[in-house]
Amino acid sequence: MREAIVLLSGGIEEINNIWKSTDFLDIKKDTKAPGSILRVLATAYFYERNKKDFIIVSGGRGRELEEDSGRPDLSEILKRELIELSIPRDVIVEENRSNTTFEQLKFLIEIIKERDIKKVFFISNKYHLPRIKAMIKYLDQLIFYKRVNLNFISAEDILIKIDSQKWKLIILDFYNQDIVKKRVKLEEKGVKDIKLNKYRF
Repeated sequence: MREAIVLLSGGIEEINNIWKSTDFLDIKKDTKAPGSILRVLATAYFYERNKKDFIIVSGGRGRELEEDSGRPDLSEILKRELIELSIPRDVIVEENRSNTTFEQLKFLIEIIKERDIKKVFFISNKYHLPRIKAMIKYLDQLIFYKRVNLNFISAEDILIKIDSQKWKLIILDFYNQDIVKKRVKLEEKGVKDIKLNKYRF
């Protein structure tokens, strides 16, 4: 039975001419997905301890970026970061057509079908997972996922489990930042809107 880890893209930032997943310390920019590097770190740690057939990295240009911006696709940024964390290049599969969480879930279906994947481990920030679950549960366009063994794991839980002494206070401080609190509230509203069929895609 083929199994895959899915790493959904989040926020990115350019630092010293290098595009990176958003950090989790002293966040000053009002990004839509703060602390996205936690997803990447957790995916690498999880793969090291739970080898799977594939790691699917998902994300294209993003909703607000022009084609000729010169910035790599989100999936390419994630792939580079994983390789820098010693993940083998040949297990990483890119999906680079999506611009939103919903589109990532939709385009992932094709890869799951093509590679006959039966079990999927979604890894994302704790604040992001409820919206992913709501989309899969309530949206008819994603009904395919009912045929797949799905597992949802927060990046924060993975990191704390691996090294509680290092990560517990870091993650607590992360969720105490005002920008992250704002993101949590927006995610909660998103879940509510999905359930009420009011979500704007």
